Amino acid sequence: MNLEDVHWYFIDENNNDAQLGPFVLKDIKEKFLSGAFTPESYCWHEELEDWEKLKDIHFRGKPALFYLGEALSLPSETQTKPPTRQPVDNYTPSPIIQTESRPMTIEEEIKERLRKKFAK
Repeated sequence: MNLEDVHWYFIDENNNDAQLGPFVLKDIKEKFLSGAFTPESYCWHEELEDWEKLKDIHFRGKPALFYLGEALSLPSETQTKPPTRQPVDNYTPSPIIQTESRPMTIEEEIKERLRKKFAK
């Protein structure tokens, strides 16, 4: 089964656990970027036995969020270029302090990708 063809269903916890869907990967990307879906959102597709949190679902041996992260790096058809920032005179960036050394979790990696994407 191709991931782009999988039909996903989600639970809207803010609306009496209403079932939402079906969604394909592109739809999930948009909902994730808008904040409607999170790694904690419950979802289901035909290969799952029961509803599971998005962060706990694996597809072809990788977390589903891995594929969502790939989707987030793809340009959107409706995406517009952000306005160019003007340089600030006499700006000195603060030093980056690393407090611990460990690999990022999937959620942290997605947040970092989103931060970089919208910081440009």
